Amino acid sequence: MTHEYTAIIKQTGKWWIGWIEEVPGVNCQESTQEALMESLKITLEENFMTQVELLERDIMKLDDNSFSQLRDWLIEFDRARWDKKLESDSNAGKLDFLINAALAEHHFKLPCSCNTD
Repeated sequence: MTHEYTAIIKQTGKWWIGWIEEVPGVNCQESTQEALMESLKITLEENFMTQVELLERDIMKLDDNSFSQLRDWLIEFDRARWDKKLESDSNAGKLDFLINAALAEHHFKLPCSCNTD
């Protein structure tokens, strides 16, 4: 489905300013009318993209070295985030059921080589 939007544009001194009438926050300023129209189009598209879509678009533009650095950072960030969540859940008692289940299983399956003489 294609929507049509109204671009309001004005020349103020040597600058062109414009905004999209139907979408608050979509406004731009450029040195030429052509550049202004392109900026408005891009800004309007970005306005409707989710954060993940914006990140995906930007990640696809990275060179190999930058992508590698981002990947390494993301892996480390994910690990740290997981550790923090695990610690928080443990401190809140959310993992106690796992400890209790392991202890119960251990008590029932514990081999005994005790001498009962």
